[in-house]
Amino acid sequence: MLRRIFIPLALLLSPLAAADAPALSAAQYMAAMKAAGPTGGVLIKADMTQTSPTGEKKSIKVQIKRRELGAGKSEHLYQVVYPRDRRGESVLLRINGSSFSGAAFLPGKGVTTLNATDRHRH
Repeated sequence: MLRRIFIPLALLLSPLAAADAPALSAAQYMAAMKAAGPTGGVLIKADMTQTSPTGEKKSIKVQIKRRELGAGKSEHLYQVVYPRDRRGESVLLRINGSSFSGAAFLPGKGVTTLNATDRHRH
């Protein structure tokens, strides 16, 4: 019963909350996240738009999950949700202080291991 009430209520209120939320740049968003100092896991759903010099706009939706493991360790998962042809592309980073390891996943191509030397690859 409670679920039947909560889901429609959440669907009705979510556009209202989104309308009041300011659009932030990536740098502003990260500064706000660091200032808030979350102590548990974090789930972020972001819609990013890139405008080319010709004015063409491309949109990508990503889901970012982070969990703290204690002692300066954390795991970060960056996952593409949209567009459909890129859905499932993912990067998992395991951060331990100033070093990291992880993996990149491309559907149909498999997993590529990442290490500290990949940090500065462009």
